[in-house]
Amino acid sequence: TQNGVLLSNFANGTYTVYGLPPGTYQYMLTAQGIRNLNGEEIVRSLQSGPVVITVNPPPAPVDSAEKVAASLNTNRVVAGQPFVATVTMRNTGETTWSPEGGYALSMPDNGLVYWNAASSAVPAVIPPGQSATFNVTLTPSTGAANGGWYGVTFQMQRNGSWFGLSTGQIGFFVWQPVNSAEFQSQS
Repeated sequence: TQNGVLLSNFANGTYTVYGLPPGTYQYMLTAQGIRNLNGEEIVRSLQSGPVVITVNPPPAPVDSAEKVAASLNTNRVVAGQPFVATVTMRNTGETTWSPEGGYALSMPDNGLVYWNAASSAVPAVIPPGQSATFNVTLTPSTGAANGGWYGVTFQMQRNGSWFGLSTGQIGFFVWQPVNSAEFQSQS
């Protein structure tokens, strides 16, 4: 019986229950033993103790991502001048990414503020196994003294929660803008 309701009259074998909703169930196994001794039939009922089984709800689907490719649209990054990072991420999780679901590519560690950038929502519905390409416009600060080596890292987000693997750091050199002085004459 399951919670007091008879499930089966099997003489032997296995009884499987499919599709139970989450909850707690109590099972009791009942059998009758019949013995014939010198023509006298003795019937004895046997019953197991209660077996309690808890069915948990299925786990929430997992968000996950990995970098497919990342590149910059220029070989010369100049402080104060925007440039574009193109990043392709593959959906390696169990969920479907969508703009309405809050899925976006962003920059951890306050990178958006430092690079004067914004998170980029996924461009379309991206099912598991498929990839999305993002074009993120970045503007390096003009305060970078004499330029230098910098790097940016991107990672997927869902409603502000990070998930999946990051791109790793994409490195580049930031040049200071050249003054616009002109040679006029020499005396």
